[in-house]
Amino acid sequence: LAFQTMQAAGIYHPPGQLDDQYIQASVQAHHKLMASGFTTLSLPGIMSNVANKTLLAAYTRAPSFIPFVFGQASATEPLYSYQLEGSGMLEKLAQDAEMKHGKLVESQYTKKLETYAKMLAFTRQDMINDDMSALTRVATMLGTMSFKAREFAATQTIANSTMFTAGNGNLITGNTLVIDGLTASGVASDTDGLPIGVDGGRLLAPASLKVVTSQLQNQTEIRDSATGKNFINNPHAGMFDGFNTQWLDNSIATASAAGVVDANRSKTWYRFADPGAAAAFEVVYLNGQDSPTIQSAETSFNTLGMQWRCFFDFGFGENDPKMAQKNVGA
Repeated sequence: LAFQTMQAAGIYHPPGQLDDQYIQASVQAHHKLMASGFTTLSLPGIMSNVANKTLLAAYTRAPSFIPFVFGQASATEPLYSYQLEGSGMLEKLAQDAEMKHGKLVESQYTKKLETYAKMLAFTRQDMINDDMSALTRVATMLGTMSFKAREFAATQTIANSTMFTAGNGNLITGNTLVIDGLTASGVASDTDGLPIGVDGGRLLAPASLKVVTSQLQNQTEIRDSATGKNFINNPHAGMFDGFNTQWLDNSIATASAAGVVDANRSKTWYRFADPGAAAAFEVVYLNGQDSPTIQSAETSFNTLGMQWRCFFDFGFGENDPKMAQKNVGA
């Protein structure tokens, strides 16, 4: 179809793979024929398919911290998660063999789906002046915008979560990411006064703490000149998985809903249980669609050009405060 469109427009391009140049030539031919008003050939559907592939490449080109700490669910409407939690622990059976009744607490967590979207349009003149590379550029831009929208929403969810409190036992202040700080985070207690469920597990920290995270995670020998401690063996090496992200350093992404900037953002780090087993936070996608969708169409009949729109339905929410911990460095 693309080759026939080029032939009809008098544009010669050797038949071959459907690469970027081939696609651009066919788009140019399509618009030339549309301007002349005599063709019934149409390429927007094919172009939309190719643009989706380009968008997905841009959307996934950077590593995301979301799969590292967020559980994932599928929904068609706001999702309500319920969890039965047993308070305390099993007790030793008394001499009379009478068992004591335990307490079950039902917790409800809400995740609301939101639609994120953006639309871009190029006139025929824009596309000609841009040597017809607009299709690839638009899809790439929309893919990057989609990635940023999801990372921003995830960062806001974690940075502004109300579940990190001293009462929940999952907030430690003045705890810098060093050997002693990592040790202290592992002996914290939950709301029942029992060990919190994040020892080992996963550590999420801002990019500014990347070197420290890597040292604690991988180096078998650490010499801490600041405290005069020389560890022959790093006690935390290989005991956790680390992930560093620039989003936790960003003043806009970590600001509160009122726009208050977190002055400690570059010193704040988190620990999580494996989200596949017990998720502290969860991301919900509409019908399980975990990537954005791009569509293209001709502009209005009285104009020459193409327009693209991209939309993505997802939502974030809290799940279980016992499976996450926030540490604010000094």
